Amino acid sequence: MFSKMYDVDEDHIDFQKVVDGLYYPFYMEWARHAFMKEARGIDIEEEFRQGRIYMVLEYSLRFRQSLKKGDRIFNGRPCMPEAVTNALTC
Repeated sequence: MFSKMYDVDEDHIDFQKVVDGLYYPFYMEWARHAFMKEARGIDIEEEFRQGRIYMVLEYSLRFRQSLKKGDRIFNGRPCMPEAVTNALTC
């Protein structure tokens, strides 16, 4: 299974201290580009320059809880708190 980890960009945090819903598709798109390049060996930006287009035909988002400042995302889901992650890797 392909996985990618991202830190939530502080510029994407809204006045409620959670990630603005506008940005969730951007994280998904970054993961899609990374999957195509790293797992499939397809650089879709280079493919586009050569006239070939790859597109997502359908996707859906379901929210369990809002992402907050300082959260990490793994496969589109929040990760364990850093203290727990550090304790498990020692």
